[in-house]
Amino acid sequence: MTATMSIAWPVPPVTETVQIYVRADPQDLVAELSEADNQAAGGGLVPGLVAEDVEVSYSAGQQVTVTVDYTNVGPARATQASMELRLDAETGTLISSTSLDELGPGDEMQAIVPWDVTAVPSGWHRVYAIPSPGTVVPAWQLEDNTGWAALAILPDLAISAEDITAQGTTVSAVVHNRGMRRADGVTAGLYGSWPVAGARPLAAKQTDLDAGQSRELVLSLPMPLCGLCAGVNIDGALEERDLSDNVALYGRVPRWEYLPLIHRNHRALG
Repeated sequence: MTATMSIAWPVPPVTETVQIYVRADPQDLVAELSEADNQAAGGGLVPGLVAEDVEVSYSAGQQVTVTVDYTNVGPARATQASMELRLDAETGTLISSTSLDELGPGDEMQAIVPWDVTAVPSGWHRVYAIPSPGTVVPAWQLEDNTGWAALAILPDLAISAEDITAQGTTVSAVVHNRGMRRADGVTAGLYGSWPVAGARPLAAKQTDLDAGQSRELVLSLPMPLCGLCAGVNIDGALEERDLSDNVALYGRVPRWEYLPLIHRNHRALG
C-alpha cells in the first residue's frame, strides 16, 4: 500500500541552497524489516527568479533598450544569478548574457540592456528574458519564469499638427519615418474629414523615406479649406510599428453626426 501526504510549511528565508530530507517513522516506533530506506532527499530550497515584466523601447537609429523587471520568489538568496536575452524563442539567437545583482528572498531588481538591431531581419519578433539559464533547480520554480516582449523591426510613419502649414490652397506637411527600416512608396494625403481606410484624398503624393528620415511634401488643394486632416499610409498598405500617429488635424474640420430617423404616423383629429 502506498500513501501520499502533504505538509504545509512556512519556509524561512535562507542564505544558501538547502537540501530537504524526508524520513518515515523518525522515532522508529514501527517495527520494520529494514530501516535503511526510510529516508529520502527531496527538492532543495533555492532561489526562484522570475522575469515579471519585459519592455522594449526604441531610440534613434538602430538602437533599442530592453528593460526587464526581476523578482526572487524563492526562499533562498540568489548570489550568482544571470540573465539571457534571446530572439524569437527561449532557445533562439543569443542577444546578450548579463550577471545580475545579488537578490534576497522577495527582492526585486531591474536590468537594462541596450541593443543594436541592425542585423535583425525586418518584421515582428519576440525578445525573451531568461533568468539563471542552465541552472538546475526544482521544476516547480521554473514554471513560467521567463518573460517576453514584442519587437517591431519595421518603418514607423508619423505626422503631427505642428508639421502642417497652409496658405490658400497650398499645404506643406512634413512626414516622418521614426522606425527601424526604410519605407518605400509612402502615400501622404489631405482629407476634408478624419480619414479611414478607403477614404479618397483631396490631394496626395508618394515618397520614399529611409529609417529616421523626415521629408516635407507640398500639396495643392482644389479649394481653400478652414480645416483639414493630413494622413499617411491610411490604407495600411505598408506594415509599420505604430498606426496611432498617422493622422493629424489642422484647423477646424466639420464633424458629421448621423442620427436615426424616426417616422411616426399622425391621424388628424376631428
